[in-house]
Amino acid sequence: MEIPKIIHQSWKSGAQDLIEPEASIRKRLINMHPDWDFKFWTDEDNEKLIKNHYPWFLPYWNQYLWPIQKADAARYFYMHRYGGVYLDLDMLCLRSLDDLFEKIMKNQTQNIYSSTMKNAILFEEYPNSYSMQSSIYNAIMASLPFAPIWTMCFYVLQKNLLIQKQMKPNQDLEKIVFQTTGPKMLCEAFNKTLEGQRAKDTDLLPYFYTNPVALPTKHNSNELVIFNRMHTDPLFEAAGSHSSEPWRIIPREFLTPENLPNSYFSHRSNRTWSKDLSCTEEVAQSNADSTQESKVGSLTT
Repeated sequence: MEIPKIIHQSWKSGAQDLIEPEASIRKRLINMHPDWDFKFWTDEDNEKLIKNHYPWFLPYWNQYLWPIQKADAARYFYMHRYGGVYLDLDMLCLRSLDDLFEKIMKNQTQNIYSSTMKNAILFEEYPNSYSMQSSIYNAIMASLPFAPIWTMCFYVLQKNLLIQKQMKPNQDLEKIVFQTTGPKMLCEAFNKTLEGQRAKDTDLLPYFYTNPVALPTKHNSNELVIFNRMHTDPLFEAAGSHSSEPWRIIPREFLTPENLPNSYFSHRSNRTWSKDLSCTEEVAQSNADSTQESKVGSLTT
């Protein structure tokens, strides 16, 4: 059974409101996939999806503090109900998904984890991010409808709300998002799914298929080492002391087939979602009060 040829994307309002570069990136994606269907979800659509089809999740949904948490959570419900592909709006398409999925189904890709059933396809975000940071990309995901990985996501989404409730002032808020709804939550769900299944059904592919990145070279900060392969030791050696720096987006002039022979996307992220994060004393105190009430309730019932 093939993954449905539908691409899901989301923004707070309609696709007509997109600005650059996201508008051009989406137009390019549509042009490169003429026989695919596209579903664009707004914040209002996301809430309707939960209310109409997953009402049991609404109490958890309403506890999220930031828009990115709801945007994160909603994409797992798209995948569960409809299947297909979820893509962030800043994922620049370099090659057609048809070619990538054909290679995956024929076992012609390099994998971190290869399954027998291939009901879902997930990707590493950066070199070694799965093994060293317990993180799996949620900017691109693909699956059949009702794949087991999403049911496990629903469980972990509920469980990890406790992390938010225990949040304190001056805490790393991006980390809270990653753990409650983002890449670390997805990684936890993936690992739990592996532990509980006899017949494995989810593939995990390395970073370079969907997010090749770069670091400055050891001897010249104006030159870049492009990370575009499975074996990264020589690349880290070429980067030298720069290997501790944040990953860089590869400049568009270097997005060539020669430089990126196995890459299908380049993530042009500017992390605008993080600007919405805030934590006040009032929020932290509310979380503390809520946690204390839960503890008291558990002792007196």
